[in-house]
Amino acid sequence: MQAYQGRWSPDDRTIAFSGKSGGDQSWRVYLVDAAGGSVRPACPGKRPVGDLAWMPDGKKILFSAPTAQFATEEHYFRLLDLATGEVTRFPGAEGLHSPRVSPDGSTIAAWVWKGPPWELALYRFSEAKWRRLRFPDDTTPTWNSWSHDGESIWYYDWNRHVIMRCHVRENRHEEMVRLTAEEGTGLIGYWFNLTPSDEPMILLRRDIQQIYALNWKER
Repeated sequence: MQAYQGRWSPDDRTIAFSGKSGGDQSWRVYLVDAAGGSVRPACPGKRPVGDLAWMPDGKKILFSAPTAQFATEEHYFRLLDLATGEVTRFPGAEGLHSPRVSPDGSTIAAWVWKGPPWELALYRFSEAKWRRLRFPDDTTPTWNSWSHDGESIWYYDWNRHVIMRCHVRENRHEEMVRLTAEEGTGLIGYWFNLTPSDEPMILLRRDIQQIYALNWKER
């Protein structure tokens, strides 16, 4: 099985992730206990999944449809009830992907799928509505992560190979770390997140790519 986008449950007992066991299968939501054990599908039937997040109560999972070359369905958020397996449409989430719930459980952050201009969408449960913040014109945001105080969104700017921080209240974007070409490039295996003390982590590629020439003689 290929596993992708692992997310801890709010009680730290379960990990939800996107997975598939064959090249011709769709990515689905699976669960596994943090202490180990068998992997199990989170809901019956085939529900293609791109990115996902746990809801604050730990009883539901919010997920988006696959994007880019894996896109098979319309982009909006689906809400999965783990107890019943029921999947419903999350209100006002058309065109969004990569949901992230804030540490205090008050807000969902997500990317607007089609850009430029690229936008960050925020949903506050207390207001039950979305608002959007626009990114700087030269930015291509990926891998959004909440800071642990819930005041900012960290992200990786794939276009400029820079780790950025967006101060949500004033929509102020701050350059935090500029990566080297070796650290910042590559569509295969790149990844970014934060430690519990908000230190940036990246997945550094160690593979080697070469250009080869093949010479042959006609008989």
